[in-house]
Amino acid sequence: MAKFIYYTDLHYGPDIPRQNKHGINLLGSTAPYIQDALINYAEKSNIKTIIHGGDETTYHPIPEKWFERAQKASALMQQFNGTMIRVIGNHDYDARATDLGFEKHSFLTQIDESLPAYILQPTCMHTEQTSLYKYHKNDANNLRQHTGTIEDSSNLIIAGHWALNRQERGYPEMYHKIGYAYKDNCNDIKNALKALPLKSAMTLHGHEHRFALSTLPDRRQITHLLMPSIVQHDINDLTKPCGIFVEINDETKSGQLTWEFKKILPPRDMAHDTLRQRKITVTDLSHHQMKAYSRPVRPENMKQSKMPAP
Repeated sequence: MAKFIYYTDLHYGPDIPRQNKHGINLLGSTAPYIQDALINYAEKSNIKTIIHGGDETTYHPIPEKWFERAQKASALMQQFNGTMIRVIGNHDYDARATDLGFEKHSFLTQIDESLPAYILQPTCMHTEQTSLYKYHKNDANNLRQHTGTIEDSSNLIIAGHWALNRQERGYPEMYHKIGYAYKDNCNDIKNALKALPLKSAMTLHGHEHRFALSTLPDRRQITHLLMPSIVQHDINDLTKPCGIFVEINDETKSGQLTWEFKKILPPRDMAHDTLRQRKITVTDLSHHQMKAYSRPVRPENMKQSKMPAP
């Protein structure tokens, strides 16, 4: 039986205030506390695997400084005594992800013997004004090749920074910003996923700093989960990180995947040097409470901008 934690967008670095009423505060300065607390909880709960959904760090205009910051974020990841699966986000890629221990290409791994996971790593094409991200054209074929190895009773996890159902939720196929662009080429991946003989599957994503939970229209057992940044502001307190993560397992009678949303409750003082001496408080969140983090998708705001993408 498998049980693991998924969280995303640690964004280690300085705090980034929201830029409009639809935005969020990214409290990157709290990343050391949040990461330490999450690892502490996982180890005490005997959870052996954690998946981070990308963007371990945040933007810096000087490449060398960006890489230094990313190295510190990478060190936080390596504190976990179990298996830390690291998805590449746009901030990680441009911070030289392959020099930081990330797997460069998409890959199949095992959370345990009963639960395979396919990790979608992006490709990136740089031009003078932008970096174009998309998933690799071979990802769909790689999934199809695993059809023969996944039994009818199997579950599957897919994790990638950009959600597979962005277009269904209102995003255009591609949107441009100065310094960033994303090409939505997920249809082949989704079709390959639907063809697999699965009991249930979940695709796990970040990047958007919002919550969304949905299923494929013609395949009810495949669930798309989009998670907020673990360091974006708490809905009830703009000065505190939300601390939200999800615990996923197949330890049910049916064997299908189930999930529980949880949050880390930060203390008033989050000084990193005394974290291990503190009691970590983690509480459950209902689906209704998670919906408070379902910010609207606003494609009309996705115009060219001098600001780096989230």
